Amino acid sequence: MKKVILVVLVGFIFLGCTKKFESNLKPYVTLYQNEKQNTKINFLGVEDQRATQAVSTVLDEGVVVEQYNVSNNLKIWYREAFIRELKTTDMYEQNGAMYNVEVNIKKIEATYKKDKLDKKNMQVSIALELVIQEGNTTKTSNINIHQTAYKMMVSDASDFEDILNEAIRDSVSKTVAILIKKVNNQ
Repeated sequence: MKKVILVVLVGFIFLGCTKKFESNLKPYVTLYQNEKQNTKINFLGVEDQRATQAVSTVLDEGVVVEQYNVSNNLKIWYREAFIRELKTTDMYEQNGAMYNVEVNIKKIEATYKKDKLDKKNMQVSIALELVIQEGNTTKTSNINIHQTAYKMMVSDASDFEDILNEAIRDSVSKTVAILIKKVNNQ
């Protein structure tokens, strides 16, 4: 019996001390910030054009201490999120739409600065490019999201999840809002 208790205790200690090396993005939940539209678009998809796959970085006096990725495939995550948001606004149509739309992921970077003790020691920056094609005309818009937060300390990738989930969700909603303005010539 003592051996069983010892094994269980060692198991709990081992599981409690594991470090998470990837952040996990929650499935997209529509924010319902955009009104229903009469315009239909053909969503062509998402391209990941980031220079690096690392999403989160821990810095100490400007030196990279650790870098983390996300466990999700960002291209698929964004594609599903945009389709969900476009369906909510009643804009999604697969064929025969007047507009063809594509989104390019340019940057997703979350940074925690160990040596910074103010309220902005964690920052996230997201840059997306919205490409709208109508016949031979192409319009592009750059969408940038910047958010800050305070964290006492960062021990692993899970400490970046809250700010990443919020910023990425906001980037989808803001991109669809800009799309609505662009196709309605506002």
